[in-house]
Amino acid sequence: MIIHNNLFQVTREQIKLLLLSPESSDIAKEWGNQEQVLDELTEGYFEFEKEHHGNINVYISWRVEPPYFH
Repeated sequence: MIIHNNLFQVTREQIKLLLLSPESSDIAKEWGNQEQVLDELTEGYFEFEKEHHGNINVYISWRVEPPYFH
């Protein structure tokens, strides 16, 4: 799948903001500060969106299961 770099960066930033939100656990916040984890989550989101037509919030709550993300 070819993803425009700008779309990738915008989506990555949205995922980072979700992981670093006050509602996130310390582990999720740590993941939000790791470049490789953010890249992997962003790449995974595009596959998830293609297959399930889900949004970023649904994807993150699915990938980063409680108690890490509330």
